[in-house]
Amino acid sequence: MKFLTKINKGAFLSIIVLIVLVIYLIIVSINQTGDQPALKEACQNYIDLAQQYSLLPADYVDGTTLMTSSQQEQYMTDIKNALTPLFDSKNTAALNTTCNSFKKNLEPLFAGQVVVSSNQITITQYEDFTYSNDLVSVTFSYNKDSNVKTNVPQGGNSANFGVQRNNTGVITFKKVDNSFKIVSVNVFNNYVLNQRRG
Repeated sequence: MKFLTKINKGAFLSIIVLIVLVIYLIIVSINQTGDQPALKEACQNYIDLAQQYSLLPADYVDGTTLMTSSQQEQYMTDIKNALTPLFDSKNTAALNTTCNSFKKNLEPLFAGQVVVSSNQITITQYEDFTYSNDLVSVTFSYNKDSNVKTNVPQGGNSANFGVQRNNTGVITFKKVDNSFKIVSVNVFNNYVLNQRRG
C-alpha cells in the first residue's frame, strides 16, 4: 500500500507540474502574440526612414546640383539623429553600422554618378517572430520599387526602373522600457547594386 501511495503522490505531483508548465507556456504565448503589433510598428518605422533617406533632399534629387561636403556631412548627421531613437542606446555599434550602410548607399548619389528619383519599400508579409532570451527577431518580406538613373561617363545616362519582389529582411529588437529598440538590422536597400545585377 505504501508503494501505491508513493506512486499516487508522484503522479499527482507530475500532473501539477505539467499543469503549471502548460499555464506558463500559454501565458508566454499570449504575451508574445501581444507584442506583435508593436514589433510591426517598429519595423515599419525603420523602413519609413530607410525609404526617406535612400534619396537626397528635394533640391538635389534630380542630380543637376551636387551637395557640398558640409551639406553631405549635415545630411548624414540628420540621418543618424533620425535613426537614434529607434536603436538600443546601449548598442551603438548597430546604429553606427546602419549609418555607415546608409552613407555607402548615398555615396554614388553624392558624387552625381547615380540619380534616384524614387525608392518605395513596402513590407508585404511578416513571416516570423523568433524569441531568444530578451531579444526578438522579426523576419518579413518586402518589395522595392526604384527609379534609378546611372550616369554614363560619355555624357549619356541609362534609366533603370524596377520592382524587386520577395526580398527578405530581419530586424532584431530588445525590449527597453516597454518599447522595442533595434539591436541588429539586415534589410538590403542598396538599389545601385540591385539594379546593376538585374
